[in-house]
Amino acid sequence: MDFAPVSNLSVWLSVNVDRRVLLATLVIALVTSMLLGSVPALRASAMDPMGILKDESGMVAGGGRKTRLTAGLAVAQIALSLLLLVSAGLFIRSFHAAHQFNPGFDSHRVLLGSYDLFAEGYKEVDGIAFHRQILEKVAALPGVRSASLADWVPLGFGSSADEFVPEGYVAGPHEAVQAGFARVSPGYFATMRIPIMRGRDFAVQDSVDSPPVVIVNEVA
Repeated sequence: MDFAPVSNLSVWLSVNVDRRVLLATLVIALVTSMLLGSVPALRASAMDPMGILKDESGMVAGGGRKTRLTAGLAVAQIALSLLLLVSAGLFIRSFHAAHQFNPGFDSHRVLLGSYDLFAEGYKEVDGIAFHRQILEKVAALPGVRSASLADWVPLGFGSSADEFVPEGYVAGPHEAVQAGFARVSPGYFATMRIPIMRGRDFAVQDSVDSPPVVIVNEVA
């Protein structure tokens, strides 16, 4: 399944393209072409060619203004067409780059869900027990290879940050030394298939009473 970040916005954008979308696009293009092409054809069929030629011949001497207007419209049309072509090329290039982008995790066959215990009045102790029950039940489902919890996911719309001061470092004037962080359960990196370059993953023994454990992003 596809990966979608958690959001409080009740908006879902589906960009899947299938046969129905292509068929609808083709029908709309054909109907639009027929409508836009039939109107000028009907108007042209109702005109008198000889009368038009006489009118045009009488306006040759004073038709400079009309000629300049026609030329200006043609130049504007060509300029707009070039702008649309360039924009379409940039859009296709950006779409291809986004498709080839490596986010650092594998989103294939990953299902993401969310819930909020705070709104239900859970206390911290009850919430921890509830989290463990959720992990046990989800991990026991058929076909599930790994399950984990996190208060933030990559490409999410919200994040947490805290100030920190590295040992021996002196922050400059108006410099905010902060680092973003996320709380995750053991097995998170296996679930998201994020490789750990050095060290170990979080374990069940890493509790509130044990020494703090942190995994730092390589980019940071």
